[in-house]
Amino acid sequence: LEPVLARLEDTRASNGTLRPRDLRKSLQSLMQTHASIFREASILESGQKKLRDLWSAYHSELKVADTSLIWNNDLVEALELDNLMRQATATLHSATARTESRGAHWREDYPARNDAQWLTHSLCFVDNSGNARLATRPVRMEGEEPQTRQPISFPPQARAY
Repeated sequence: LEPVLARLEDTRASNGTLRPRDLRKSLQSLMQTHASIFREASILESGQKKLRDLWSAYHSELKVADTSLIWNNDLVEALELDNLMRQATATLHSATARTESRGAHWREDYPARNDAQWLTHSLCFVDNSGNARLATRPVRMEGEEPQTRQPISFPPQARAY
């Protein structure tokens, strides 16, 4: 519980020059530009660099004007921004690492699906400074029909529209 409370207090005491909404708008623009549906390595990597700058600004320039603990929308916005930045970090790093196109993830530089290498779940662990660690987990190809408990299989197939 101590790390969580310390993070809350650090955020609440932030006294820089940038309001959470200003950083959120920058994050939104960054993600629309660098992590849209159509992606390629250079754009994703550029987005990662810009996101590092946003993490730095979040830690050094964030301003939470309201320091109260009751109905503090400014603090809630700052904590929501922290969550959005973690999600953005996971998205950019995972999309850069996944060298294939699958579903809503379309890589212009890797247009084909690659089940041999990428039939996995991407996992991303983001620390409080915005550093990402990637891992994968195998896709479970079989399950159980809930009512009859009969085994069922989920063979991979490409999406076709």
